[in-house]
Amino acid sequence: MQQEIPLTAFSRVAAYDALGSFALAPVGTVVAGPLAGIFGTAAVLNVGGALIVVLTALVLLVPEVRHLRRETPARPTPTESRQQ
Repeated sequence: MQQEIPLTAFSRVAAYDALGSFALAPVGTVVAGPLAGIFGTAAVLNVGGALIVVLTALVLLVPEVRHLRRETPARPTPTESRQQ
């Protein structure tokens, strides 16, 4: 995230990331309980697992995600190293 998000928007994007990671997990638990009562635990777990695989595959279909490369930091020259 630090390489792709501008510094001026980084805290906002990190907050949305945390919201998705932490705040929405209990919502999934609340929804899964009644669904397991209606359809059965095995069915809900199978559908949940399939959703994880399918949604991950859909993200990988986005060209910007597939071509994302980590920037390698420039190595200091020997003279720059001695000056520090």
